[in-house]
Amino acid sequence: MKNKLEERLRKYKRTYITLDELINFYQGSIEYDIFVEFIKDLENRGGIEPVKKSGYNNGLVPLAYKYRVNKPYFKQKYYNRLNKKQWEINSLLSLESYYALDESIFSNDEPYINLISKYIYNYD
Repeated sequence: MKNKLEERLRKYKRTYITLDELINFYQGSIEYDIFVEFIKDLENRGGIEPVKKSGYNNGLVPLAYKYRVNKPYFKQKYYNRLNKKQWEINSLLSLESYYALDESIFSNDEPYINLISKYIYNYD
């Protein structure tokens, strides 16, 4: 369930998300106290940050009405994958432009990047 939330936030396009939108991710499939636990855990790990000006609800454990989504937090696995691949391929190739693109684009291009890298190693 927690992975479901992180996956949706990773694909989320906007910088801010409301509490109502977060609740709608789980609409009827999770109890509120478990939901609060997920949100607080994500806050503590730096995935989302409460917008204090938006205010807090009156729950037992108050949650902000609006959160800032930390995009780099959700893309860290992808960035690590790019860094590892950059070390594996020929140094003449650069993967820098992939940091701004979606992971699916890199996944589609990866076999071709490997082929080009092997070609450069073999034929310089």
